Amino acid sequence: MSRATIVLFVALTIFFTNIFAEKLICDRKNEEYDCGSACQTTCCNLGQTCKIINITCNNACYCKKGYARRGGDDGPCIPIHECSHETCTSHDEKK
Repeated sequence: MSRATIVLFVALTIFFTNIFAEKLICDRKNEEYDCGSACQTTCCNLGQTCKIINITCNNACYCKKGYARRGGDDGPCIPIHECSHETCTSHDEKK
C-alpha cells in the first residue's frame, strides 16, 4: 500500500468515526465537544498543559469555560473561583 493510501484511509476512518459517534447528553454545567482534549480541566490541574496528545477526537462532556471539575475527571463542574486545595484529591493531582 502506498503512503498516500494509508494516510487517506486513516483520515477517512477518523472522519466517519466522528460523524457516527454517539452524542452524549451533558448536565447544564457541562458542555459537549465533538473533539475535546484527552484531559479534563480539574481544580488540581488548572493552568497545566495536557500531556496526552489526541490522535482521535474524544466524545465526552467537558466543563464550560470558567468551570473545572471538583474531585477528579468525573466530579461535578464548579466555578473556577470556588476551586481550592481542599477540592483536590490525591488521585487527581498533576494529571
